[in-house]
Amino acid sequence: MDNVELHGNLFKRESLNRVLENIVSETMVFEVINPFYGYYGDKSKANTPLYFYIMFAKNYPLSCIENTIEMMKVAQLINLDAVKVLLNISGREYCGIRLRGVEGHGKIMELQECFERYGYELSKKKLRDLTFEANVEVDKFFELSEVSEDIYFDNTENNHAYFVLPSFLKWKEFERLDRQAHLNWEGLNFDSALCALRLNGVYRSAIRIYRKSLTPEFVNEVKHSYERKLMFMQ
Repeated sequence: MDNVELHGNLFKRESLNRVLENIVSETMVFEVINPFYGYYGDKSKANTPLYFYIMFAKNYPLSCIENTIEMMKVAQLINLDAVKVLLNISGREYCGIRLRGVEGHGKIMELQECFERYGYELSKKKLRDLTFEANVEVDKFFELSEVSEDIYFDNTENNHAYFVLPSFLKWKEFERLDRQAHLNWEGLNFDSALCALRLNGVYRSAIRIYRKSLTPEFVNEVKHSYERKLMFMQ
């Protein structure tokens, strides 16, 4: 089993709620309403992981954000997963941090103030609505283990696996492929998202699969299903 660290992006569409309490005044913070909806559906929040987005006033480079997060971890200011994210809401793009592993809303203001001390300006855009649909782009470095050809398991996020596709997909193409794959799928349920992973110097499209108790055999079965649907699209 080979371990690899590589840059990539993850793309998905999510429903978000604005967080209005226990945050720095008038700043933009969002909570994901139904994380991994393809797997959890509308189950109670008690059964699903919590994901929050703290938004910045400008688009900070990935290198700056990665270095800041590492310094904060060394200083024991944070002990959770934080990665750069871009949100597109109604055609406008916002840069921020995705937080995973936060135990409720109580820590959000403390984390915002921590980023402010490191020189980050928090976004104070005024949005009238409280609920949004957003196109999400996660920009990060992945730590993966290759369990078989073109199939990877995540070493830092439980229940995450990836399989590489034979051709590169744009978002609209992924939406069509993903819809067809789920429509005809008769196996166990799972959540999916589009990725671009930099493998051997080239970005390749991949599908991120989320499900508890993932096995290489299950991921390979899903992979073959997507590949069959992709053949009919081309």
